[in-house]
Amino acid sequence: MSSFNIDLTRGQEIEEKWFNILKSTIKDLVHVKGKEKKWDLYSKDRNIGIEIKYDPKSQDTGNIVVEIEMPPGNPSGLSTTRARYWIFDTGIESFIVPTVDLHKLVSKHKPVVFTGPKDYYSKKAYLIRKEYISNISISIDEMYSRIPLGLGGFF
Repeated sequence: MSSFNIDLTRGQEIEEKWFNILKSTIKDLVHVKGKEKKWDLYSKDRNIGIEIKYDPKSQDTGNIVVEIEMPPGNPSGLSTTRARYWIFDTGIESFIVPTVDLHKLVSKHKPVVFTGPKDYYSKKAYLIRKEYISNISISIDEMYSRIPLGLGGFF
């Protein structure tokens, strides 16, 4: 199996991990699969999406990658998301970030263009220090408290 496929599989495992964690509380949560998606997890009753990003390389670099175009000129990631929350999982720690706060944070930085070692195309992204992401992250309980109950009533 190629290193790209190994990374893809690991990213899918992280999405599944978070799906299982959140599904115990958000009963109607579904895992959205496919390339053209606005989020990874979605609750119809509550009308919220959640994006999951796996970034183990941040353990070495100290930076979280927040993609905005791939390849450059083709909006992706934060540019196209409709998710209310982003969860960054580094493999050791996780950060839950309201998307509105993530937009505010990246607006203070300049994006860079680079090609990851296992990418076929270059990407345009923000490289944000983990401590900055940590500073705007919220607990899972706080995220739950901010999610509207929706049509289905209680969680």
